[in-house]
Amino acid sequence: MIDNMDRGHDLLTPSQTILASIESILKYSEAEILNQDMISDFNRIFTAAKQLSVLIEKLCADFKTNREKINLATLDSDMRHKLRNKLGAIIGYAEMVLEDIDNSSLYSDIRSNLQQILQSARWLLLLIQEFSPPVEHDDIPAAAPCGVTASILLVDDDENNRVLLSRRLNKEPGFKVDVAENGKQALDKIRNKVFDLILLDVCMPEMNGFEVLQVLKTDKLLKNIPVIMISALDEIENVVRCIEMGAEDYLQKPYHQVILNAKISATLERQRLHEKSEKLLLNIFPQEIAEQLKDYNPENRDDIRKFSNRFEEVTVLFSDLVGFTELAAKISAENLVEKLNQIVSAFDDLTKKHGLEKIKTIGDAYMLVGGLPTPSKNHAEAVANAEAVANLALEMLEEVRQFNQKNNDDFKIRIGIHTGTVVAGVIGKNKFVYDLWGDTVNIASRMEQQGISNKIQVSRKTYEYITDKFIFKQRHPTIDVKGKGKMVTYFLTEIK
Repeated sequence: MIDNMDRGHDLLTPSQTILASIESILKYSEAEILNQDMISDFNRIFTAAKQLSVLIEKLCADFKTNREKINLATLDSDMRHKLRNKLGAIIGYAEMVLEDIDNSSLYSDIRSNLQQILQSARWLLLLIQEFSPPVEHDDIPAAAPCGVTASILLVDDDENNRVLLSRRLNKEPGFKVDVAENGKQALDKIRNKVFDLILLDVCMPEMNGFEVLQVLKTDKLLKNIPVIMISALDEIENVVRCIEMGAEDYLQKPYHQVILNAKISATLERQRLHEKSEKLLLNIFPQEIAEQLKDYNPENRDDIRKFSNRFEEVTVLFSDLVGFTELAAKISAENLVEKLNQIVSAFDDLTKKHGLEKIKTIGDAYMLVGGLPTPSKNHAEAVANAEAVANLALEMLEEVRQFNQKNNDDFKIRIGIHTGTVVAGVIGKNKFVYDLWGDTVNIASRMEQQGISNKIQVSRKTYEYITDKFIFKQRHPTIDVKGKGKMVTYFLTEIK
């Protein structure tokens, strides 16, 4: 191990080289070859270099007085954090200026000094980490473009880091970067604006990154926003703690553009796939059931019971396209599926519009329900659900009429509605199904099957729920419903 005094010298020499090199560059400030953006960046490097020099001089003084500190790996986390922050700013701004200036001889001295700054800064960084010698600037690969569109919130109390990283990210096509100076400001912004990704610094005053992360991951509305933690600290326990708390990844300062882009791209892609799977799940199950299914174990009888509920007053609708089976034998498969998809998609939109739940389609049959999966708290809510189903049924007839007119087709539809008690639950082991059972389902199905083309047949129970809101015509003669005998039914014709 290198002696204390030698190690102090190893740190002091490159920091003095950085300071001397940036001072040489700043001599060009009065010349016309430097624009205001360059001068601003060089001043940031100069400020960080002076602050770094002060920190290292303090370390050197500690080396002289404390003979036991011979290993830089034993630096306390606060000092390591400060050193890495300053080096990160120096390296980041120097790299950005090198990327922006051209190769003309006009900038040859500036390029040479910038490369000297980078070499010294990287050497210092590696000394702090006690890693192998640094690679040359020319050997570092260019950052690959992320190729994604995202709204990103950068949270960091250090102004240099905020400006540096936001400028780097804003260079990426499709990135829109907002910044926050502290945890409280970040939470205010997150609650008032949608972000695709949060870059969250660990070490901040008042409210640190761990505390912000905990708030995010315990908030039902915010917990799914991916978070990458950023810090100059390199202790493995910090990385583990962040991941255990729900962070997607951990990014260490100073940032390497290639690694930065790769981590952001990977996180956004994971989030995109997660959202896609969530959307697919919601297309199959009601939202409340979809959330519960994430922890569902079909082998566990308690889980099966958890999804089994009785609902006293729900309204079930069945619809069926008349003559669709015969049509399937006459046209191509592609044409058939395209037509059916247009009609079912229109029904899906109506179901969503009226706040109802689609249960399933079987061939050209469509089943939905009002009053699930959250049970009605009172009779008035049950009546409102029945009213919504009735409104939707009328709009279904209109959708089919418009489809026929637009496509020169002659589809007809039967619709049946009944209100009553059902049992709902999830069944299956490999492909789960959320379904309904009971007399109500059977009667609603019979209302459709024994209905008339382009009419909505409802049971007496449903009629009694909504007779004051709609116009009905009693069906004559009464129909004989399997298992129920003669039943009085009504045709729903229009809204009063």
